[in-house]
Amino acid sequence: MWTDWIWLWFQTLLLVAIVAGEFRKAHGRNVFAILICSTFVALVQGQAFWVFGRFSKDRLIDFMHLRQSFTLDAARLANFYIGLCVVCLFITYCAYPRFPRRSRPAVAARKDGQLDALSYSLVGGLSLGSTVLLLASAGGLVSAITRPGQNFSSGVTMLMIAAGVGKLPFLSKLADRSKPNGIDFGLLAVAFAGTLLNSRFIAGFMLVQIAILWNYRVRETRRRSFAVLGFAMFVIFFVFGLYRHFTSLPNSLVTFDAAIAFLTLSDESPIDWFYRLNIEGFTGLAGILDYAQTHGGIAHDFGLSSLGFLLQFVPGSVRSDPSSLLGRVSHTLSSSYPYDGSIIPPGVEIAYAHLGVAGILLLGCLLGFLARWLHDALTLSATDPLSVGVSSVHVLEFIRGTFYLALFFGVSELIMVRAYRAMVRAGIALRTTPPIRRHRSPTPGRHPAV
Repeated sequence: MWTDWIWLWFQTLLLVAIVAGEFRKAHGRNVFAILICSTFVALVQGQAFWVFGRFSKDRLIDFMHLRQSFTLDAARLANFYIGLCVVCLFITYCAYPRFPRRSRPAVAARKDGQLDALSYSLVGGLSLGSTVLLLASAGGLVSAITRPGQNFSSGVTMLMIAAGVGKLPFLSKLADRSKPNGIDFGLLAVAFAGTLLNSRFIAGFMLVQIAILWNYRVRETRRRSFAVLGFAMFVIFFVFGLYRHFTSLPNSLVTFDAAIAFLTLSDESPIDWFYRLNIEGFTGLAGILDYAQTHGGIAHDFGLSSLGFLLQFVPGSVRSDPSSLLGRVSHTLSSSYPYDGSIIPPGVEIAYAHLGVAGILLLGCLLGFLARWLHDALTLSATDPLSVGVSSVHVLEFIRGTFYLALFFGVSELIMVRAYRAMVRAGIALRTTPPIRRHRSPTPGRHPAV
């Protein structure tokens, strides 16, 4: 098994080398390369180290993780395939500057303009109204705080996206290189809080969006600022994540003493808790490989199941109705996915389900390409930095979650940017439209002067 450890360390060091190379630069650091490689190390390689450690420590024959189990042979094969994915990422990332690129004329970045009171009312009304509905669906403010993230009723995702429009005045100011005001900060805080109570990952992505636009549009991020961002991610995913897990336990009482007792008396560390209950970056691929070995292979869906993201914009009552055409289409797309062991299938698992080993290799090439291309899009030829800045963060979903989620949330961000700009234009148009002046009719018996 020592060869598996060597291969795992090798692929990890390749990703660390990219991150270290970017941090060594005095200027022009590629934030996307840092984010993609760091996420891969934390969610995929980190869980692989944890799994192999459990196999070695506990002398296991097979490993049970959430709803799936897999053998050591499946884990070793998954480690081998993920290493090939990382090699493809590394090669594509290093080779990208040699690709021929046509020079483009400089284009001024799009300006959204300053919001007036009416525009703020439209944006704030949508964000605050959606946040209130989110809290109401969770059972009220107290229930949302004491039991966060436990509301799975239909429509919550759309409400969360609509509530997130409150971040756009702040992000738009960053994209325009103008100074946000107190209202922008207030709307951002409301949007972040409402999102955090429902989804840690989307809330974390909101902070990453701020970091991306700040780095490329305001001032290049210092090295210690990345440490601050990393600490914020730790608080969201570990500290707040432990709180969410603790409050979801039956008959849990939210007190400081109870929380300390839970942390100190638990048999597992926060790292064990994180890799056992929160992600399936490595175990998802190991699970589907074990399933393929025991069932004589799988029927690859060639990406068909990921197209279901388009139907997410259809109301759930229609999408889930088996008698409707869209309901049948939704069922066909979702049922085409060949494996149901993972709760949230990670990118490497979905790539294998789509195209087999070729899909895993293509995923590595795609991530390496996007790390370079998105950096160029915000430094060389971007005409709309706000749209690129808010949608590009969802490339991390190709590692953490499904392609379905990456496409759905990426498109949703673009739709909300356009809705936000429509509200800004509406406010400006209503402010500048001259009032209609009514002409008095002449008094009876009198004639107008000629």
